[in-house]
Amino acid sequence: MQPRRRNTIALVAIALAVMIGFAVHDVRSAATASSVEAVTPRLTYVALSESDIRDRDIELYTRRAAEDPAGASDRETLARLLFSRSRYTGSTADLTLAETLARNSVALRAERNGQAFELLA
Repeated sequence: MQPRRRNTIALVAIALAVMIGFAVHDVRSAATASSVEAVTPRLTYVALSESDIRDRDIELYTRRAAEDPAGASDRETLARLLFSRSRYTGSTADLTLAETLARNSVALRAERNGQAFELLA
């Protein structure tokens, strides 16, 4: 047999072996993936709008402010979030509450509380 022909047959045999190896790997991977998917719950990603995120943040900081009566920082953050929401919705109730919370924050801590003073200004 000629060396060229022998090399060609060898290359074809190697290529065939590699293709069979990939096919076996894909079948095993698919079997493993389906068994893993059967016991693993699917996590879904839900895209939230900016207003949804802000509303969730407001809920969080409302709870934190209620749990910590001396938390000036939480009140300032909540005031800022409510102020932001009032700008988008036109809610005067949010604006009034934001002002009240900013004043409470300043009353709790006047030093190093420039953000609350800024919000009041």
